[in-house]
Order: sequence, then structure tokens, then C-alpha cells
Amino acid sequence: MTASTLAGVPRPSRNGLVLFGVLVVLCFLPFGLGRFGVAFLMEILIWGLLAMAFDFLYGYTGYLSLGHSIFFGVGVYGWTLSVRRWGAAVWLALLIALAASAVFAAVIGYFAVRVRGHGFIIVTVVAATVITLIALAWKSVTGGDDGLTYSRPPLDLGLVELDLGDQLTRYYFVLFFVALCFFLCWKILHSQLGRVFQLIRENEPRAGFVGYNVNRYKLLSFVISGMVAGLSGALYSLYVSYASAEFFSWLISAEAVVWTLFGGAGTLYGALIGTGTLLYLREYLSGQWAFTYPIILGAIIIVVVMFAPLGLVGTAKRLTARFR
Repeated sequence: MTASTLAGVPRPSRNGLVLFGVLVVLCFLPFGLGRFGVAFLMEILIWGLLAMAFDFLYGYTGYLSLGHSIFFGVGVYGWTLSVRRWGAAVWLALLIALAASAVFAAVIGYFAVRVRGHGFIIVTVVAATVITLIALAWKSVTGGDDGLTYSRPPLDLGLVELDLGDQLTRYYFVLFFVALCFFLCWKILHSQLGRVFQLIRENEPRAGFVGYNVNRYKLLSFVISGMVAGLSGALYSLYVSYASAEFFSWLISAEAVVWTLFGGAGTLYGALIGTGTLLYLREYLSGQWAFTYPIILGAIIIVVVMFAPLGLVGTAKRLTARFR
């Protein structure tokens, strides 16, 4: 049972040095990029965090959700309203965004985890659609499709206060939380709790037969995943200094699904790689072929899905194993 549940999952000891090296590169990379490059890198990190949230649930517990945009949007508005209306400091605003995301994930997850397969997908996409319509109609709070803007609060570190209006400060703030969240998710998924998630993914009835409360573990996975999505929403609000009801749309969840599957589900870093690759391709192709780039990008995604169903990371691991 243990061997099967860990199949296809990268071992921490094997990848630790590589991941640390990537983190070091990301720390120094902004000094070789212009303002646009730093902003684009920040966007990749934030959207990659959303894809990682989806991968936590789908790649390791086996449930495909199209409702993660709900928690992304809650994170956006949790941060924005805390700062704009209540004058909250950075740490309080971040805590409110995470707590609100966890509450929404717990409520929606309570109903969603009781159905399986297509039913789970339907529950999440319907929930996202309903909440999007409510957010669009509730303009007095959300601003509707016009959205809300605000001024970024200073970052109080006790002995020093930093200006989050400065792009480089904002980048390192985002990088810190993306790296911290990746590390915590990695530790969870390589613990006994993570093994239970993977057992549910591979054989849910068997997980119940051996004594696990399957719905409770699925709900826990859903809530953790929702909190990560909420964090990405809060960071995105900080990045653009803006909130809109459109951020609740299930189409944002669909993009996270594509990024994850393109990079490789069940790896965490595959979601980040898939996000970065597709966002870069979109940026490059749109500059070369302004009107036809969606067709080209769509064709690339279809080819990868058809001939590399494990995604970029999964296919690279399989080829490497064959070579060895």
C-alpha cells in the first residue's frame, strides 16, 4: 500500500538541492531584468501558486475542482476590503484573507466532498458561478465588474517599515510567501497525512475499508487547497492594487487546471513550471502574432496533452528513468 501511494511522487531528499538552487536564482534574477520582467515574474509566481493549490487537491487527492476561483476571489477581496475599508495592516489583512478563504472552502467543501466524479466537478463549478453572479450584483461591497482600487499599505517588520509600492519589495514579499507555501505543502504531502490523501486518490473505497474517515480527509485537503488559493488571491490583489468580481469566475479555475496538467499534476513544482511556460508562450506569441496567437497556443497545449499526458515534468521523469 505504501509503495503504491507514493508512486510518481518526487522524494524530498532527491529534489531539495535543486529546489534550493531555484530559490537562489529567483532571489537574484530581478537584478538582471527590467521593470516589465520583474512584474512578469511576479505574475508567474502568483498564478503558479494558484495552480499549485489546484494540484494539491487534484494531483494528490484525485478531485478535480473548478471552484478554486472562489477562494482566489475571496483572497482578493479579503485583502482589498481589509486594507481599503478597515485600514488593516499587511499582516492582519493577510490573516483575514486566509481565514475567509478557509471558511468558504470549509462550507463549500462540506457539500462537495460528499459526491464523487462528475458530481464533484458540477458542485464546484455551480458554486463558482453562483458566487460570481452575487459578487457582480453586490456592487456596494465588491464594486462589481468595475472593481475596487486602493493604496498599498506599508510593510511593518518591527524595526523597519518597507514600502510595498516599490516593485522590488513587492516581488520579494510575493517570493517569500510562494516559497513558504510550497515548502509547507511539500512537507504536508510527504507526511503521513499526505499518504492518506494519495491513498484516497488511488483507491478511495480501500481507504475507507482500512479505517480512514474519507470525507473528513477530503474536506481537509479541500480546505488546505482553498487557503493556498486564497493566499494567491491576496498576493494578486497586492500585485495589481485592484479587486474585481470577475476574479470569482470559474474560468480562472479552468486556467489553473490547464497550467497544472500542462506542467504535470502530482508534483507541485509541475504546476509552477506549467504556469511559467504557458504564460511565457502567451506573452511571446502575442507579441509575434497578435491575432492568431490563441490558435497557436491552443495547438501547443493539445499536442502536449495528446503526446505527453503526464505533462512536461511527468514526461521528463519517465524519459529520464528509461535512460537510466
